[in-house]
Amino acid sequence: LLESRPHTFSLRAGTLAGVWRPSPSYAVGFGSRTELWLRIQLPRGTAEAAQQPIIGSDTAELLGGTLSLRAYSVLTAAYARVLWQAGTAQGWRPRRLLGGAALHLYRGHEYVEVLPGGRIRLEPFMPESWDSTLSWDISIQQRWRLGTSSSAVLPLLIGAAPAIGWGAGVSIGLRWEWQTADTVPPQVAAAVSLEHAGFLRWSLTEAVLQRSRDTLSGILGEEEELQRRYTPLKEASTVVERMPARLRIGAAAEMGALGVELPLRLAVEYAHGLGPAWSLPGPSTGLGLVYQGPPWMPQIAVGLMWSHALGLQVPLGLQWTSPQFWGVRTVVEAATNSLLGWLLRGTIRNVHAGMCVRIMRPAAP
Repeated sequence: LLESRPHTFSLRAGTLAGVWRPSPSYAVGFGSRTELWLRIQLPRGTAEAAQQPIIGSDTAELLGGTLSLRAYSVLTAAYARVLWQAGTAQGWRPRRLLGGAALHLYRGHEYVEVLPGGRIRLEPFMPESWDSTLSWDISIQQRWRLGTSSSAVLPLLIGAAPAIGWGAGVSIGLRWEWQTADTVPPQVAAAVSLEHAGFLRWSLTEAVLQRSRDTLSGILGEEEELQRRYTPLKEASTVVERMPARLRIGAAAEMGALGVELPLRLAVEYAHGLGPAWSLPGPSTGLGLVYQGPPWMPQIAVGLMWSHALGLQVPLGLQWTSPQFWGVRTVVEAATNSLLGWLLRGTIRNVHAGMCVRIMRPAAP
């Protein structure tokens, strides 16, 4: 399975975020998080070589293979405001148009990229010598780029690791809201956004290892000779890489606005990833329902999601908001995009969890 197609693993750790609304017409926010992506595919021929009783007892040839690793942190500053608002909502009509923009600062921490064209061939033979020690005819061609901050796991997860790359990006978005009266919340909303359109400039080391029909005697050979022959040639290089941008178009409507008197919200979204191969680019779409029961119950969301890279997924989420105490509300969320993976032992499993605290301004006397 690991040889037939690439597999992607991702980890996102949001360390801190906040939003401040000094007035109902605008808000400012900030946030920080760390992202780690790993995309791996074993070279063709790995499974066949692993089935040998002793690896190297028969001819083994490994071709291609993929290894991409990125770890970077993001600092974000955002601003949003009401761009247009109707004077009085009378009947079914647009109520507000909101817009926002965010500036992102990227710091790169870890980079690994095995470049295409790799090849390793190991062919055993018995030399014509008195000791009859098994030797190999070895050919290697491999190129890769590498950059590391050599940091521990905790500083890496919280974005405090040293930087080996810097970059910047922007996000912009618009949101329309419709409502039937000023006293009710928006019943229909539609939005479009372009997120994380930016770049990251990495300072790396590019290495090349190439040997053609080399011969080593014995199981390992002489250590000094091995180091001399198989120490890759290295040189400094700079790579400018675009970030995993995403175009999103979505809409949501309360079922009551559609003539169905149920405490449900219907949501639909189309997204298109524009990033490099390691970030799962391509189209994705989703359809979901959110149950909004009594205030003391959590909101429950379930839906269907399909993406070009991951296929069909079934997301499930819970959100619970505490009562207001001394002007403070706590919101706790838990979600998974892979309900089927957990129930049916599928190949995709993930869990998201988070908590935010909302400090409410006291009502005017």
